[in-house]
Amino acid sequence: MTTVSALEKLNKADAAEAAQILLPMIERAPLVAKRVAALRPFASAHMLAQAVQDQIYALTTEAKLDLFRAHPELAPSAPLEMTEASQVEQGRLGLVEPDAALRQRFYDLNTTYQARFGFPFILALHRMPDVQEVLTTFEARLKQPPEAEIAQACAEIASVSAARIAKAFGTGDPA
Repeated sequence: MTTVSALEKLNKADAAEAAQILLPMIERAPLVAKRVAALRPFASAHMLAQAVQDQIYALTTEAKLDLFRAHPELAPSAPLEMTEASQVEQGRLGLVEPDAALRQRFYDLNTTYQARFGFPFILALHRMPDVQEVLTTFEARLKQPPEAEIAQACAEIASVSAARIAKAFGTGDPA
């Protein structure tokens, strides 16, 4: 008996279904999911992740800013409004229900970052070993010029998407 892999399922789905399958991999980015779905078939999860990255970078600056603004802040006041994947990613580091002092620290950093750049701070939490590293990275990136932060936010979203794709579709290429 043969089983259909998740990647085969994606490749064989109609365009609308494929975009829906991809949507959880690309946080609140239906335009990117639709564009990536149109590029099927994919021979590997790596090729799928590369297509997602390429489509993120291909967005206009305004579309990138819209994508960023759809992302949750770190340690948000309403964590249940985040996607399930974001709740898991932030929960791993205790950011879904932080203590009062940590919540205030993130509130202050989020407010400062939002005022400076006009979008939430975006970080691939799967690469962060602990909250201290998140805070150190957050504070360092507050000093970056806006153009550098736009590029960094794209890279962070691509990294998160690649990790989610690897989890959903595997990491190996077909034999």
